[in-house]
Amino acid sequence: MLQELVIERPRVSTNGRVVHRSKLTPHYEALLRQIQAANKKPSIGQSIGVISCAPGAGVSTVAFNLAVTAAQAGCGHVLLIDTDVSKPSGRDAHSVTPSFGLADALGDVAEPLDCVALSRFENLSIVFGQGKSPQRLSSIAPIRFAELLNEYKRHFSLLVADIPVPTDLNGSFTVASQLDGVVLVIEAERTDGRLALRTKQKLIEAGANLLGVVLNKHRQ
Repeated sequence: MLQELVIERPRVSTNGRVVHRSKLTPHYEALLRQIQAANKKPSIGQSIGVISCAPGAGVSTVAFNLAVTAAQAGCGHVLLIDTDVSKPSGRDAHSVTPSFGLADALGDVAEPLDCVALSRFENLSIVFGQGKSPQRLSSIAPIRFAELLNEYKRHFSLLVADIPVPTDLNGSFTVASQLDGVVLVIEAERTDGRLALRTKQKLIEAGANLLGVVLNKHRQ
């Protein structure tokens, strides 16, 4: 289950709208600024990926909260894309409308925009990984994914891709290489440093624009 930004107290903005903030909000705002500053490929409809080298690092949590922060920070319309096409969606918790998923768009079962679900956060939409089609995908076709990215960039100011832990079959490194930038999430005190270095090297070899590392779940 995703751990969302925990509400601390609401803050009233200048236009009278109530904005809910949390203790972690400043950290995600700082992360967003650092990503924007580090990305040397600014473009209309930027795409940023979040990936890790081992399960349990908190990639989905970081990606989701980063997307929420961007949507609330005036970055325009933000789209969160779950690129794990084999994972059942969490649409009950994070969306208010049913939708197809990325797997449906990749398989030409549905149009790309028909796979976009509204979230309960203003300016944030979501494309879930597994869709309605009975066809199950284990990996993502690079060419088709690139086409989908270009389509979504026409309609959204920022794309945040939640990328599954790389395996020999799921094509996560290829997905990362097609984005404008990617951040590597490391779980504090648990991630094997050698594995992290290997993942970093494979990202670079795949042509991914590695922007930096997020140290997650640090006790302090």
